[in-house]
Amino acid sequence: MKREELEERDYDLKAMNPNKQVVVDTRTPEELLGIIEAKGEEIWWLRGASSAFVALRVPLRYAKGRVAPCAVLP
Repeated sequence: MKREELEERDYDLKAMNPNKQVVVDTRTPEELLGIIEAKGEEIWWLRGASSAFVALRVPLRYAKGRVAPCAVLP
């Protein structure tokens, strides 16, 4: 089928999904600030924990994609 024929038949060939669900974020500003604060505390804790491993010179090993302290301490 040629382009002219498609245009004559008024076919709509846009790449759109008519079944797409619209996702709306209904969280309040207070909820978002709470999430940000919690993530900040989590990052603070993780940075402190990693610093403790470095300070103690605890060797780290990779186990199943995760970093874990070795059983043997220096």
